[in-house]
Amino acid sequence: ACLGRRGCSIEVSTESFGGDPCPRIPKSLMVEAACN
Repeated sequence: ACLGRRGCSIEVSTESFGGDPCPRIPKSLMVEAACN
């Protein structure tokens, strides 16, 4: 969805990932993309 663009955004929410198994614990999201 973001490949080939100068920038983009991805919605991050507990619903996007099927719920939160560890409530009230800070999370992070790492995304890696490559343009070939």
